[in-house]
Amino acid sequence: MGCCCWTYFFIALFLAWCYAVIRYVNHMINVKFKYLEKPLAQNHRQFSAFTRADYPNWDKTQMILGGIFLFPIRIVLFFIVLIHGWVWLHILIRFYGIKDLNAEQPKAFSRWVKLIVRFSNRSALFIFGFHKINVLKKKFNSAAYPNLECSTHLPITMIISNHVSYIDVFYLASRPDSPCFVAKAETADIPFIGLYARAVQCIFVKRESREARQEVMNLLVERIEKIKSGLNYSKMIIFPEATTTSGRAILKFKKGPFAINTPLKVLSIHYSGRFSPSYNLIELPDSIFGVLSQWRSGLDVIEMQGVISPKKPMEWESFSEEVRGMMCEEFGLEKANYYSEDRKAFDETYVYNK
Repeated sequence: MGCCCWTYFFIALFLAWCYAVIRYVNHMINVKFKYLEKPLAQNHRQFSAFTRADYPNWDKTQMILGGIFLFPIRIVLFFIVLIHGWVWLHILIRFYGIKDLNAEQPKAFSRWVKLIVRFSNRSALFIFGFHKINVLKKKFNSAAYPNLECSTHLPITMIISNHVSYIDVFYLASRPDSPCFVAKAETADIPFIGLYARAVQCIFVKRESREARQEVMNLLVERIEKIKSGLNYSKMIIFPEATTTSGRAILKFKKGPFAINTPLKVLSIHYSGRFSPSYNLIELPDSIFGVLSQWRSGLDVIEMQGVISPKKPMEWESFSEEVRGMMCEEFGLEKANYYSEDRKAFDETYVYNK
């Protein structure tokens, strides 16, 4: 009798879950984001950095079946991987007696940390459906960019990339060089994830202000100088657009990486599939559900070989525009003449008033 009761309970629970997923997907596609059918929100060339063109490809049946079966399994597996890596990081910290993760660490400790971080993030990507990541390396065309030069011998200290989604972070953290990020101060206190961020020596920003921006610049310069002097610190990665985009265009860059006198490793991230992981025009929880309900998603990375620097000293604005033009040409991106602040104005005009 007891066994039958449990069987009925789990059947009822499963049916309730199916009902909840069906209602959620129907509301998400037919009501909540129905406005994405409008030309402006869906595929307006003028605002290609902020809009999204994947809505017509959303497959309701696939999202329902994926939501019922794949979504809960992937969530459970993700937390298993996350906690597993978190435990091993704690073990390493205690074994090596690390007191301050911001200080220079023993090389053996850093190698183990990078191995754990890489494995955890690559496993997360696989769980999320990114089973294969294609990386294409492009040679620098000196004739096309006479104001820039490329070196394949200098060490990598700073990486820049376009920014489309939270998935970007998983990929970049799974790279062999395992770079660290500039992150909000609150990231350090997020359960489990905070330890990952501190272990790879992320730079944390306490607030958004002129003083905070200058503090970040000072910390970046200090970190770069330490790496150049041979100290054992993680490489840095910055998203110079300072916000996410649709992945089709690239915004004007912020000052950060172009004013600290260091060569730049330049790459771009591109997604394919029915559902784009970009959370432009939709909320983050909906984006996460959309990604995790897909059977499979595509991720392609294009990177320039070597590191890029100006041939002659130039103002950071000129350097940033030279690099942005190169990224548009080499990576197939459109040049959007907007800053990250313009996204807020776009959202207020076309999203919140939809």
